[in-house]
Amino acid sequence: MSDLFAPQANARQPDSTYLAALEKRLKAVKDKEQIDSKTILKDIKSLKNDQLFNFLTEPEKPTTSWETFDDDSLPEDKPIKPSIIRQKVAPQTCAINKNELAHILKYDLSQKLFDFYNQLDESQADRKESQEILQELKELANVLEHQKLEDSEPNEETKADEKTKDE
Repeated sequence: MSDLFAPQANARQPDSTYLAALEKRLKAVKDKEQIDSKTILKDIKSLKNDQLFNFLTEPEKPTTSWETFDDDSLPEDKPIKPSIIRQKVAPQTCAINKNELAHILKYDLSQKLFDFYNQLDESQADRKESQEILQELKELANVLEHQKLEDSEPNEETKADEKTKDE
């Protein structure tokens, strides 16, 4: 006994209705504009992080001159007082004293030397000459290394003499 209202398993739909049903499913998948809890939480988290970043990076308006970071009359050892919220939320962004605010790379001697030597080697001939000098220095280092190894190894004659003395 079969149910008259249940669709037949072997019954085929006409092509137009089948395509319409597939298009309806595709549209439902493509146009999924429904807001779910995961997207809301993700949006709230990104907004919170953006607001926190803006709060921490915006310059503070000091009330007195001794609280400013740029005041040169402030002794370097005198502690700086950042806001309490900033200390609790992101202590890594708070400077303890004025020395911590110095740009380290600004005073990097190796970077200045690198820039200076790059200025000297601006022409192709200068670069070629520098490469030749470096090659000569490498060869000299290899020769010195070989001499050092030869000097550190005792001669075979002295080894034989030592063996005869021991016997």
